[in-house]
Amino acid sequence: MSILRAFFCSMAFWLAVSTPALCQQYIYLPTGSKQGKVLDITAKTLTYKNAYADPSSITIPTHDVLLLFNENGDFLVPSKMDFSQPQIQQEIKQFLNPGANNRVSDHIYLNSKSRIEGNIVKENDQFVYLAADKTTNKIDRKSILAILYKDGHPALFGPVEKIASHLWAGRDSTATLLSVGAQDTSSVKEVTMDIPTASPSQTGNNVKTISVDSIRPLTFEEVAGKVSKEEFEKKALQKTNQLNVYLKILCDKTATYEDL
Repeated sequence: MSILRAFFCSMAFWLAVSTPALCQQYIYLPTGSKQGKVLDITAKTLTYKNAYADPSSITIPTHDVLLLFNENGDFLVPSKMDFSQPQIQQEIKQFLNPGANNRVSDHIYLNSKSRIEGNIVKENDQFVYLAADKTTNKIDRKSILAILYKDGHPALFGPVEKIASHLWAGRDSTATLLSVGAQDTSSVKEVTMDIPTASPSQTGNNVKTISVDSIRPLTFEEVAGKVSKEEFEKKALQKTNQLNVYLKILCDKTATYEDL
């Protein structure tokens, strides 16, 4: 009986300690960040409970709050919110009472105010790797402003005010620069194992480096330079015809060495 009592006591202690961490939210202030549970937010005040300190509620001015994340990764930026709008009130209600986390991908926000969605399979000091079938997309950390992982927790890489502004401005945007997902993440991880130490020549075939410029569609002028469209199309057709001739020769088993 004493063993069972000790077991249940230890389980109760573990639940008491771990429960705040499991449902913790992130509150970013000018003086730093707090972890806890937001209880209420209005145009004037925000009330929350600290996750690791005094369990009593704490009320602070809303204008002191730079950015909020709940356990699902939903965010609010009080300075950008019109509390008189029904839509904002609905967002607050959803933030305070989140349902199940339905995120299926990681969201990467770039300094260019663009967003990438995908499955992060590896990270190091220089790059973040996204799985895409049997290849890996490599994103330079210098271009990343924030990451919202699919488990709901955030990672910020810059001034909170700037990140908050970017997130709020793009929250309704449906356009993403890249959306990738792995059919078999275990095989992708194997592909990325040697990426950090491999030379560019070794990884060129299975690693794609993504930058702000490389993701956006190129214009005709960037591809063709000063060549006119007519001349470009003429040369492209000429090259295509030449390729057809070469292919016929290569596929002709009777072709001599001189023909090749």
